[in-house]
Amino acid sequence: MSALTKQYGYFVFVLSVRPDILPLMQQLRTRIFHAYNKLTEAEKEEVFVYDSLLLHQASSPCIQGRAVQKPLEQWWWHLDLVANGSLYVCAR
Repeated sequence: MSALTKQYGYFVFVLSVRPDILPLMQQLRTRIFHAYNKLTEAEKEEVFVYDSLLLHQASSPCIQGRAVQKPLEQWWWHLDLVANGSLYVCAR
């Protein structure tokens, strides 16, 4: 799992200069979501840090998402709603 969390973190860090990786980052975060119970506590903490960074970047025009049919609990698919305040996310 550690490789997934590290890759997710990398995508979050480079997202502002490579907005084209947004769909890959979202797919990877969904994989982490489905495997979350298998993560170690350290990996969960890493995901929290990366999620926090992503939430901070949500209002950036270069990473605004497109309309998708995903559940709101997978908020990373709905960054436009996070940015405009329609969706509140508590990272913990």
